[in-house]
Amino acid sequence: MPHKSTITKADVIRAGSIHNKVSKVAEALSGLDSASLGCTVSESTTIVMATKILGKIKDESQAVLDKAEELYKNRDVELINRATLRYWRIQEDTELCKISKHSVQQNFLEKTTELSKQGFSQIEIDAILTDPAPEIEVLELRIKALKTEKMRVEDFLRDVPIYRSELLVGTAVEVTAEAA
Repeated sequence: MPHKSTITKADVIRAGSIHNKVSKVAEALSGLDSASLGCTVSESTTIVMATKILGKIKDESQAVLDKAEELYKNRDVELINRATLRYWRIQEDTELCKISKHSVQQNFLEKTTELSKQGFSQIEIDAILTDPAPEIEVLELRIKALKTEKMRVEDFLRDVPIYRSELLVGTAVEVTAEAA
């Protein structure tokens, strides 16, 4: 596992898995006594080489884990908190838009029904009432924009341990120059 300057959550998970497995095998191999097992010189050399290879793999995975820990310790906690708050606010804003959309539709239907009961024709009703379609369209566009913003904020919050601030571009989360 080559050490990279930037790492992803998947890299960290993979490094942790490799480190755990390789550590156990390397420890077991290093505890072998080739002589008591009756190994030939060639077999003993193979065990030593395998131990070295596993040690190298273990060290590389440990380097990734160390880098992840460093990134995590140096994360912008305030930015993460603002993103988390925005995430929950987006949920609330989306629900409010959905409620508003339903309310606009329901009010129009109720007014149409009431005017119809009072004997107005559809042409007269259309002249009296304002078409709710533009307002509904604005609410639908707002819901769509909130959904897109929510995905961006989620991408940022899942970007452990790096938390790349550029993932928040196009969101209401303000990113300061030092975080960018």
